[in-house]
Amino acid sequence: GALGYGSAIGVKILPLFAPYAAAWYWLLILTGFCQSILALHESHRLKGTALKDPFVEELTKLRGKIAARGEKISMPAMQMEISQLIRQLDQELLPRLTALAVRHHHLGEELAAHQNPRHGRIKPSPPVLRELQQLYNRQEAVMKGMVQEVADIDATLTGFTQEDDETYLVAAMQAWKKNLGTRWDTLKELLES
Repeated sequence: GALGYGSAIGVKILPLFAPYAAAWYWLLILTGFCQSILALHESHRLKGTALKDPFVEELTKLRGKIAARGEKISMPAMQMEISQLIRQLDQELLPRLTALAVRHHHLGEELAAHQNPRHGRIKPSPPVLRELQQLYNRQEAVMKGMVQEVADIDATLTGFTQEDDETYLVAAMQAWKKNLGTRWDTLKELLES
């Protein structure tokens, strides 16, 4: 970029390039065009590197379903609990799951590269590969557990929207909230370790 613009200015003002001085603006236009094409290419390349993880996509869908179900519930206490749940999904679980999915994806790429080393590359020892595979499996289990928990919450909310007995709903909501807190604490510990 700077070289092209500098060349255009140099052609315009330096006596050495006087024969080309009348066409200096073409060099400027060509440089701008090339920079635009490069910027467009880079923006599309970066969009293509966005990780599409099935666990993140499923959790995002479930979050939308839970929010929609929350709007159908008429009890203010339940609406408040669901809005807190949505906030927790948005601020804690989705970012953590996304970060874990990125690490998991990179670990999977590394494992594949180690298991099929290129010519001249030394393969890690079997115990190290087993440890990496176990880590990969643990990460996947944690991600699956997070999504399963939210799927269970979504299904529970389906039941809540069908109930008319407020006493049952309050008792069920309290048990649900206690169970949810315990499971999410466990998931957070696994993610932070």
